[in-house]
This record gives sequence, C-alpha cells and structure tokens, in this order.
Amino acid sequence: MAFDYDLVILGGSSAGRFAALKAAQLRSRVALIEPARSTPPDFLPLFYQHWRQGADVAVARSRAASLAEKRSLTFLATQGVDVCIGQAEFQRPLSVVVDGRRFRSRTYLLAPDSESVDRLSLEAIAAGHLPTEKITLIGSNPIALEISQI
Repeated sequence: MAFDYDLVILGGSSAGRFAALKAAQLRSRVALIEPARSTPPDFLPLFYQHWRQGADVAVARSRAASLAEKRSLTFLATQGVDVCIGQAEFQRPLSVVVDGRRFRSRTYLLAPDSESVDRLSLEAIAAGHLPTEKITLIGSNPIALEISQI
C-alpha cells in the first residue's frame, strides 16, 4: 500500500497543531484534520496566561488573539501542512476518510480537543461572566487554584 503522508493528525487541539508544525519543520508530509469550530484551540490557554499575569481582560483577549493567529490553520498551511476541515472516519485498510477524501499514512496521531461542560469555564471568564455567588472548585491542578482566587 502506498502512503500519502508520513503523519496524519486528527486534531482539534493546540497539541495537534503544534505536532503538525513540528513535523512539517522536519520535512515530513503532514495532514491535519480538524472539525469545524468557531474558537481556535489556542485562544483560551493564551488568554488565561495573559490574564493570569495581571493583564486587563480586553488586553489579554487582544494578546491571545494575536498569538493564536500565529498558530492558525492558514499559517500551518503556509508551512506545508495539508489542512482539512471535516469529520474524520477510520476505514479499512488503515486510512482516514473526510468528505470522500482518503488519507493514508503509517502513523496517525489522535489529538482531539476537549469539550466544555455547562459550568464556570475559562470561556465564561474570558467573556466577562464572573460568578456573583460563592462557588466550589474541584481540582488539583494550578489552574483550579488560580481560578479560586478570582
């Protein structure tokens, strides 16, 4: 079987985009398949990073958007990554199909984005929706601790 790509990434996360960029920089033939979305996966972590460092919400949002642009699908395409938007499906023999287009590779990376639930989230904080009552945070990572100090 002939392989079209050295690496096919089923993404949606910033890790998938990072892997695609690094593989392309190593001169690998890379395809990145992402689902349709409205918010880039890098925006919220970048927003939170600037906001945590004391920037105003509007300034943090602006800086995050600027940095996220440098990690955009358009930028990845200019770096040699074959970007495809759509719902991916594995099929036999080992390949992925998106809207009738077949992607063949020896190596696949699954890097899906996580989905938010209907609770206080970084998205809500970024949009300015801060809690007005007491809340309980459950978590053992540094982000949970930092959010608890808002």
